[in-house]
Amino acid sequence: NGNESTGKLPTDRPHSLKVYGAYTFDFGLTVGSYFYAQQGTPKSVDFELNWIQGYYPLGRGTEGRNPLLWRVDVYAEYNLKLTDKYAFQINLNVQNLFMSHIATRVFPYINQEVLYLDDDELLAGYDYLEVMTEQDTLLDPRFMKDRSFQAPITARIGVKFLF
Repeated sequence: NGNESTGKLPTDRPHSLKVYGAYTFDFGLTVGSYFYAQQGTPKSVDFELNWIQGYYPLGRGTEGRNPLLWRVDVYAEYNLKLTDKYAFQINLNVQNLFMSHIATRVFPYINQEVLYLDDDELLAGYDYLEVMTEQDTLLDPRFMKDRSFQAPITARIGVKFLF
């Protein structure tokens, strides 16, 4: 209705925690771990009108937040000294060790089809639910359902020749 859209932005994560630690043993093995946790992003009702996204009829962040996002990564490397100048290294990097399958986004669009209003109707103000009823569109079945997830567990093995 031409009013200012207030509330938290879709990428808002005001609280986060990151912890990293590593230790190198005398015999050439290094192990490390990285942990982070971030507050979930805000969820909002988004009404798609005139092919323009970003109409928040209830304001931003009105549907709560996505769940806490967290992940643990681990790293290990071993250096095998061949001579004074040469070494052979093998390493392992595992991301999302505990395979946390956490939703990072939900589907925000309430209407299943793009709806249209002319300029006069827009300026006069409208109720998005009435517009959906008048234009005979349905609630999108994906509305507020999880749509993006944290990446699954991944592992990389590396080999290096150091000189």
